[in-house]
Amino acid sequence: MTNHISERLVDALHAGADVRAGCRVNHARGALVSGFFRPSDVAAHVCCAPIFSSGEQTVLVRFSDSGPDCNVAQDSAAAAPRGMAVKIGHPSALELIGHSIEGFPAGTAEGFLDFIEALNEQQSALDRLIAHLGSSQAARSFVEKRSASPLAGYSCLTYHMLHPYRLVAPDGSERVGRIAISGLSKPDVAALSGPDCFDDDLERILSSGVARFDVTLLIPSRSSELDDLTRSLGELLETVLLGEIVVQNLVEDQPIERSVSFHPGVLPSGMSFAGDSLIEFRLKAYALATARRLSY
Repeated sequence: MTNHISERLVDALHAGADVRAGCRVNHARGALVSGFFRPSDVAAHVCCAPIFSSGEQTVLVRFSDSGPDCNVAQDSAAAAPRGMAVKIGHPSALELIGHSIEGFPAGTAEGFLDFIEALNEQQSALDRLIAHLGSSQAARSFVEKRSASPLAGYSCLTYHMLHPYRLVAPDGSERVGRIAISGLSKPDVAALSGPDCFDDDLERILSSGVARFDVTLLIPSRSSELDDLTRSLGELLETVLLGEIVVQNLVEDQPIERSVSFHPGVLPSGMSFAGDSLIEFRLKAYALATARRLSY
């Protein structure tokens, strides 16, 4: 059943988009950059995964804009939320995929499929989308957050990994939380205008330095909050800095980003998903979408 829903979702995403051959069905416009990951001093005590005790490791990052249009104007509302996909290590030992909105428009695979289908029909049957938003607090909240997305460069945003992770320490103790990757650059809102403004801003920053991001495990006071992927976390019990990502260069061969795939199921020993209602379906959907894209 999970696989069937995953296939229907990928079909629905394609049905609502004019996808160019070889392009992603969502977050089609992207920029590929490289750098390194440096674990924090406490990371190896929090998680026994080798990436947290191995010093600096290479990183490949893809920043992206929402939607199926690989030429979407980056200063338009259609480009939000922004995405960040990360490969740590070579070959990659950990892959993280998040976007710049905390929360998700549905808590179940069926609910997400309903949301996508309602979006697809908004031109011919707007009443269906209005009804869906009226009956789904999660979808309504997501659309509102998207409309209120700040206009800030890729390296100024915080990217939220959707699913909770379980990290096992060398002593066997466990911590469960969500991972966030926070850009530390200061936004230059005045410079963010024009269809290529996010790419231009990233190029400007990297031409004179680097872009830094903190990778943090967020552990809520109420562990039950982790079960609801549609909501932002409330009061935090603990915040653990796992390390930093330092982006140094734009990858010279940018067209190659279309053939690079990221999959959130790539996890090292010592890390696992903490379980939620969407994880199995979402991992399958990623694999199906990637296979379809690379088959063109």
